[in-house]
Amino acid sequence: MNSMSFLTVVLTGFTPEVRVWEVVFARTGEFEKVNKAFELAGHTSGIYSFDYSPDSGRMVSVSKDGTWRLYNTNSNNNAIMVFL
Repeated sequence: MNSMSFLTVVLTGFTPEVRVWEVVFARTGEFEKVNKAFELAGHTSGIYSFDYSPDSGRMVSVSKDGTWRLYNTNSNNNAIMVFL
């Protein structure tokens, strides 16, 4: 049985990368640690908007460079760009 749970935190902004972090909590709800899960890349300018599915399996970003990216993030924390 898993003794920890986690929360996904996503950081975006003026840079073209999207950074995804995992905040880990003990079963008691106490904070344990923060791990960098992965980074989504591919844009050449800052990120305007970002969203993800409820299970965090798909993530999408929209950039100032006029492009959008859809990522499959269900592959062992190695995000795969599936459409641009």
